[in-house]
Amino acid sequence: MDMIGQYKTVSMVIFLVSDGKVKIGNNCFIGMKTTILKGVQIGENCIIGANSLVNKDIPSNCVAGGGPAQIICDLETYYTKRLDSQISEAAEVARFLAIRGIEFR
Repeated sequence: MDMIGQYKTVSMVIFLVSDGKVKIGNNCFIGMKTTILKGVQIGENCIIGANSLVNKDIPSNCVAGGGPAQIICDLETYYTKRLDSQISEAAEVARFLAIRGIEFR
């Protein structure tokens, strides 16, 4: 852990130095350059977007981001959106390869 002025950094996530406790649940992804203020609790299975400012508690199983961080959607909705976009991207690649006569398996 490095000190930058009055800030502590852990893998490019900034925690303001204070006596308030920060609790981060299991299986959380916290994007780069996210700032988490004192006294905040982040639930289990959360995704926090890069460059977010987390100034209040984030419940479990959700996606949050922004400055200040707001809940964007629950984890199930995020999974469904990503699955749909990945299927359409794979179909687009398959069409691209078929047009050029490239075989794939």
